[in-house]
Amino acid sequence: MEQKTANLLKSTIELIHANLGAIDLLLADSTKINLIDIGPGNALPVKGLLQHLLNTGKLHRYIAVDISESMLHIAERNIKAWFGDQVKFEGYVKDITYERFDDLIVDDMLNQGDEHVANLALLLGATPINFREPYDMLKVIYKSLGNDDLLIYTDKPDSEAERRSFGVNTEPGPGASALSSKYSFIFDLLNIDESLYEVEMGYNKEDRERYIRVRLKTALTIKFKFPEGQREVTLEKGESILLWRVWHQTALEIISEFEKRGFRLLQAGLTKDRQYFLSVSGVEIEHGKQ
Repeated sequence: MEQKTANLLKSTIELIHANLGAIDLLLADSTKINLIDIGPGNALPVKGLLQHLLNTGKLHRYIAVDISESMLHIAERNIKAWFGDQVKFEGYVKDITYERFDDLIVDDMLNQGDEHVANLALLLGATPINFREPYDMLKVIYKSLGNDDLLIYTDKPDSEAERRSFGVNTEPGPGASALSSKYSFIFDLLNIDESLYEVEMGYNKEDRERYIRVRLKTALTIKFKFPEGQREVTLEKGESILLWRVWHQTALEIISEFEKRGFRLLQAGLTKDRQYFLSVSGVEIEHGKQ
């Protein structure tokens, strides 16, 4: 799975580079661009796009939005290392599932003068699949953007080959695999030995989700000690603990989800192997939307 994550990163960078011409064309009427990076991670996916906007003289502001202040610090450190004083890093802690970011760009919208400042929002690396309701955040993004703004999204759409590539069972049920350190460290911290649970990996056809979970072989009581006292959590034999899941949708289904939430597809691209997907969407004009 680490390999697939790395491939998504690499493919995101390649897809953005391959579609720079289309992005420039869609933003041709704008003299300046605000780049709004939603969940920037280490900022590596946006590095080439930032350089491109610097080269064309169109970069106005780079705004990073994340729920984690620590991740913003990592992104800021990298941006400064790559660009020095050429790019001013603006980092804001927000929960994009309900907190809009139009307050960060309202001055640009109201005080444009002779310049036309557009906003290019980035939602890279399949960010929505980390949430219980994957695409609800699109409603927040839609309400935060103006009619001339764009949203770039990258993902790895569902396919039979994709399901096989994870190397897990295609049907729900117990698996013989041990957890990688990426997941087992949670149980190590809780002093839960691997002999006390069995690993289950699979693809749920009904819910169209891939999962990794463990099922307890025995009942457990976990004691948490806090300054104000002790708390206990009891888990029964046979209970399962979900560690990871990802929703699976085709490229067309992903596009449909965006359209349901107010976005219109303007440009789309696939990597050469047809495994990774990029979309550039505009904000559908809504009556009364400012």
